[in-house]
Amino acid sequence: MMLEREAELAELSALAERARYGRGAVAVVEGPPGIGRTTVLDHLAQTPGMRVLRAQGSLPEREFGLGLVRQLLEPVLATADAGERARLLAGSADLALRALDPRAVTPEADFAALHGLFWLLANLAEREPVLLLVDDVEWADRASLGWLAYLARRLRGLAVLVVLCRRGGAFRDDPAFVAARTLSLRPLTETAVRDIVTDRLGETTESFADACHRATGGNPQMLDRLLESLARHGATEVEAVAWYASRALSDVIRYRLAELPPRCVEMARTLAITGDAPEMDSAEARQAAHLLAESGLTTGGAAPRFAHEFTAETVLAGMSADEVEKAHADAAKLLYDKDSEAEKIAEHLLETAPGHEVWRVTVLAQAARTALSREDAVKAGELLCRALKEHPADPRDLLGMLAATTPWFDARQVADTLAEVAAGIDPHQDPELYAQAYAVLAQAVSHGGRPVEAHEILERAAIRVRDRDCALVLTAQRLALATANLATWNPRAGWETVPAGDTPGERALLAIRAFLSAARGDIGEGVRLANLTLGKGVASDYTIFPAANAAAAALLYCDQVPEAIRVLEGLPRGLPRAVLLTDAYLRRGELAKAAALAESMLELAPTPLLRRNDPLLIAGLVDAYVLCGECDRAERALARYPTYDGDHGWNRARFLLSQGKLRIAGGRIAEGTAALLEAGRRMVAWGWDNPAMGNWRSLAAPGIHALGDHARARALAREELEITRASGLRRSLGVSLRVAGSITPGAAGLKLAREAVDLLEGLDLAHALIDLGTAEHMAGAASRARTALRQGAELAERCGAGPLARRGHTELRRAGGRPRGGYLTGARALTASERRVALLAEQGHTNRQIAGRLQVAVRTVEIHLTSVYRKLGITARTDLATALR
Repeated sequence: MMLEREAELAELSALAERARYGRGAVAVVEGPPGIGRTTVLDHLAQTPGMRVLRAQGSLPEREFGLGLVRQLLEPVLATADAGERARLLAGSADLALRALDPRAVTPEADFAALHGLFWLLANLAEREPVLLLVDDVEWADRASLGWLAYLARRLRGLAVLVVLCRRGGAFRDDPAFVAARTLSLRPLTETAVRDIVTDRLGETTESFADACHRATGGNPQMLDRLLESLARHGATEVEAVAWYASRALSDVIRYRLAELPPRCVEMARTLAITGDAPEMDSAEARQAAHLLAESGLTTGGAAPRFAHEFTAETVLAGMSADEVEKAHADAAKLLYDKDSEAEKIAEHLLETAPGHEVWRVTVLAQAARTALSREDAVKAGELLCRALKEHPADPRDLLGMLAATTPWFDARQVADTLAEVAAGIDPHQDPELYAQAYAVLAQAVSHGGRPVEAHEILERAAIRVRDRDCALVLTAQRLALATANLATWNPRAGWETVPAGDTPGERALLAIRAFLSAARGDIGEGVRLANLTLGKGVASDYTIFPAANAAAAALLYCDQVPEAIRVLEGLPRGLPRAVLLTDAYLRRGELAKAAALAESMLELAPTPLLRRNDPLLIAGLVDAYVLCGECDRAERALARYPTYDGDHGWNRARFLLSQGKLRIAGGRIAEGTAALLEAGRRMVAWGWDNPAMGNWRSLAAPGIHALGDHARARALAREELEITRASGLRRSLGVSLRVAGSITPGAAGLKLAREAVDLLEGLDLAHALIDLGTAEHMAGAASRARTALRQGAELAERCGAGPLARRGHTELRRAGGRPRGGYLTGARALTASERRVALLAEQGHTNRQIAGRLQVAVRTVEIHLTSVYRKLGITARTDLATALR
């Protein structure tokens, strides 16, 4: 009987009906165990005209990456014919195969798999509405929860209703779920319990039914178990209810097990440990399975499962700790002999003591690789730490993978494990392994919030290791680590000689020296060392700042922007690369590209970001939003990074620069200027006073000027101008000239502004032209002013810098000019990104499909289309074909 669930079923049915017409939604059905969540799903699954995808979380499988997603989507492809399969995997959806194929293991840390899974579901929903039902979602694996959150934020426009059943409590504080429609199933009332008791046991007294309600609290499953027990024993007295109710759960299970032969108990324990159906390879096994099913403990059939979710817990509670560990060890060996998936075997190994067997290390390492390929660095870290405790003969690969997990996994646990491993390595017999172990150990200690201790670890290790190249690797690591904390920074350390770059250690030191040379303003040396490093060839390594990234950063901070972009675009995806590439795109005026890259790392990541790169990536996103005129979004991005004591590195200074620009853009000039000056104070204290790295003087000078201190503003501008002239930084010199010209009156200011125009390009040039046009107008040269302003506004518009373009329009009108029609409207006004989006829309692609094709957020597509419609003077997609010609 299905009583007192009519309102919830009606609301879910209404949501399903709206989903048919593209109004996708997420609903959460919550309640304690036995309250009837699964029964609600059973009824909902009967909804006609919708494709039902169903999965259930389970404790034994909760640590298998994307296991729940596989339950949902693997059958979709398995049952599709060739034509349907091709349609489902069209576009970005083919990336889903790497997630659905358990053999697919890739080292790259990207989000392509999640992206592909989303588009596989989107393609399915185009043909028929989808009802996606997940039971016991609280037991879902981490990666599947990440994908469900990813999907929940993108349901608008999809014919998909997602219904998640859970026991209740906090739901990972994910806004995608918090905002969902939540239906809380309530216990049955006394009236409903009376009806059920009468239906199951026949006519009874009202007091008997009320006793059943009190004993079970109106929990449908508990009531069912109680009535089952009462009916079996023919008990109809009120006094019997409490006694049977107290034993209706675990006591019944233990009692039934006790009545069964030992082989049944053994099978129940195996099922509780593995979660899999036991082998039916003998008549004895088949008979035991039959008896378990007959007793109501399992479902029976060829693949029996426990009939009730609490059965496994009760069975395990009856086993000693030694028995549980032995059962896990036996299960792991059995699965290994059957060539089962490494992740499945590893889950059992994690429950055992180290066995110091080679096959265990092999399994744990393979499971870690699979976890990394599915973006589950936390699980990978747990597996790798466990593998290292098996004392492998050669832990190099394990250490290399562990280095990739330290930003996300429990840094203290990694450090404790590595300390034990490193202490057992002889620096004389195997210096390379010794250096690798201590480099990764220092990285973990640093991420754990102990940078000074990490610095000391590297310093001691470099002294102990006799191999010169290994000592250089550790020295490079120490220099890179020192950039995060002023307490460990020594600007004179490591500069005695310049290595040739013929060995990995020499290249690592060359790269970090290139970066530090650029940071302290030695531009020629920075470029030389960076090119020398890259010319020797670099590969991915286990250091905290890989050599290729360090060399690219040196080029970027030496105003070699195109060269830096070329290097960075050729590197594997990762956080350090994304930080630098976002900055590089901003410098080249590719605002949409920079924002999309930063958003993809910040918003799509299923795991927390590396703290040392958090402020840098957020700063880049804030800068992009400010230049595009989206200060509200910039404020929200800024709020993602809370400051903390001890945050004294370059990262904090860079963050303050963006914070200052945002505050000034929002009209809070005094506050913004103070942030910029604080950033400058920090940079000077470090000796990192390179304007190409952080032009705090030219950023603060206009604010100081606006606050009325003209002399101080001009002094700051002149100071930066002198630095950039002496260093030979072309772009930074142009920016310094532009700022100095904008706050210097008369002919001297005009001269500086004209010189800036000759040096700059892209968005920087647009800014310089608008500043020059404004100055020319004030000097009475209206014709020259209009030419510069028109060119600057047009260039700013092409870069997507709305506030700057609007300022150019305003100044142009003041100078007596009118914006060109072709500039403000028409196909010529579209930026490259807008044109690409418009063409895809004209071809019939939806916003979601365009986002998938371009690998940007749907919000980015919507912003571009809004701008396209405004410039083309249209209101619908059907007008695009004509307007674009």
